Amino acid sequence: MLEGFMKKYVLILLFGLVISSDHVEEWPACTHVDPYENLGDWMQVNAESSKCNHTTQADRETEREAERRKWGERAFSFDMVSSDKIGPRRILDYQAEKNCKNASFQHDQSVSIVIIYHNECLSVLLRMLTSIFDRTPESNLQEIILYDDASEVEHILVEKLQEFGHITEKSDILKIHRNPEREGLIRAKVLASRMAIGDVLIFLDSHCEVSEGWLPPLLDPIHKNPKSIVLPIVDLISPITFKYSKALIARCGFDDALNFKWLYLPWEYWNVEENIVKPFESPSMSGGLLAVQSEFFREIGEYDMGMEIWGAENHELSLRTWLCGGRVLIAPCSRVGHVFRMRRPYKSAPKNKEAARDTNSYNSARTAKVWLGDYLKYFIRANPRAAKLNVGDLKERFEIKERLKCKDFSWFLENVYPEFKKIDENQRFAFSVKKQNLKPPLPSNQQMLGAQALRTKQKAEQKEKEKRQRERLKSIEIQREKAHRQACEDAALQYLENLDIRAEPPLKIKHGGMGTSASSDALAHRHSVHTMNMNVVQKGNLQFSTPGRSPSSEMFKEKKEGSRLLRWLGLADKDERSQSELDKEERERIRLLKQRRMSTFT
Repeated sequence: MLEGFMKKYVLILLFGLVISSDHVEEWPACTHVDPYENLGDWMQVNAESSKCNHTTQADRETEREAERRKWGERAFSFDMVSSDKIGPRRILDYQAEKNCKNASFQHDQSVSIVIIYHNECLSVLLRMLTSIFDRTPESNLQEIILYDDASEVEHILVEKLQEFGHITEKSDILKIHRNPEREGLIRAKVLASRMAIGDVLIFLDSHCEVSEGWLPPLLDPIHKNPKSIVLPIVDLISPITFKYSKALIARCGFDDALNFKWLYLPWEYWNVEENIVKPFESPSMSGGLLAVQSEFFREIGEYDMGMEIWGAENHELSLRTWLCGGRVLIAPCSRVGHVFRMRRPYKSAPKNKEAARDTNSYNSARTAKVWLGDYLKYFIRANPRAAKLNVGDLKERFEIKERLKCKDFSWFLENVYPEFKKIDENQRFAFSVKKQNLKPPLPSNQQMLGAQALRTKQKAEQKEKEKRQRERLKSIEIQREKAHRQACEDAALQYLENLDIRAEPPLKIKHGGMGTSASSDALAHRHSVHTMNMNVVQKGNLQFSTPGRSPSSEMFKEKKEGSRLLRWLGLADKDERSQSELDKEERERIRLLKQRRMSTFT
């Protein structure tokens, strides 16, 4: 069973495990019913029961659908028409492991689900609400707070949401509020949470779908320890096809600049069967999907109201929770799908001009200055521009830190996030300022001596490596030269045999008009004595005497090649030649060797 679990998650990682039948693409295209124009008719749409293909296909798309799709892509950065065609509900198989289905969870608390939205797509939001109604125990669901953070006029959904509540007979659960002034996601969450009356607050983004059994695993750890913030596994919903696929389970962390990073669990962790169900600790959280006891959330200071729009609030809340007596857990049995947009479509400007360029950097700087302590210097090195921002008044945040008697950041590193300390100071600096024009700190005498010893050792190792490389190349060169000479000798001897050269009279080779005898025992014993008239073929400085044959063009070509081979092999007597001739021939021999080496041994 555990082996099957491992294999399944490998497939999830590689292929996304798309939860949709392949044969959907073969179905006819669904008819588009626009919920903005006729919500009643749209509430009856069900692509699965109609067996139609809800995804956009260029060859089947009507002009009206193309117009609405392009509008949706500009406004929401996903395919709105594809979402519309699915309808208000769809079937999702049980997404968590089957061990979770058999586990028991304590979940007797009432919950207030807080959903902040700004310029949200109607069909996505309504399908999310439908999934909550269909897959949440009625005994737990106290209310759903829909907080409109000053959506633009064409995206105001208050009347449509009220109509939806009337159709579904859920008006008593839906609490709809519209804020006339843009506050941003962070402050809007705080304002909406103050309206809640449930025992537990659950924050969800406005483009999600919950799966079966999603709620009890979030409530159980809070039941056991009220100072817990519990996160679901955030699965993937495609912004193009809206197919639901599982995400790999991982912890959440951050680097020196407070940039988010995944911390993947070792495969051995899943070899323990109880770990498939048991919540595990995480240094941080991935975003805004979480469950927290209402009283504890308010006690530790809610979200930082001094932050702007979006960004870094997940790290700030995580640090504050850990350092001030709480804990952050991830529940592997709770899975919630999230539409990951193609881009961030919002254009609203923050109230604080310092954050106008990058709200994430602004919020990160507020977090770092309150909670990082002695490690603030690493944040400054990693993000010097953010460190120079005027982040406003931090007095309230320091008062919370003092009131709750929060621990120092070093405790967090020792007990919660030891991976953060594994990077030594030099590596940390080199990584974080790679693109910054900064000078490194002056090293100590001990560091200088250590660095010098390291450089000396590296140079010695490099020299030894180069020496071994030269010896290896020299050995290869010698072997190639031996093989090449042997091949040429064999070719020359074969050539002489073909010419039927006789030992008597011996082969005459003339060098520049100086006749010498070049008898070779290797040749003499192979040929019988034969006397006859000899024809002479001369080419350059060499003359060959051959028995009784007139030179044809073919023989001339063969003897030219043979003479070159004999000259290269040095079969002629070299003792009577001058030193300059010997040097010249040696250079020629080397040149030919280099030419032949490439053609023979490549």
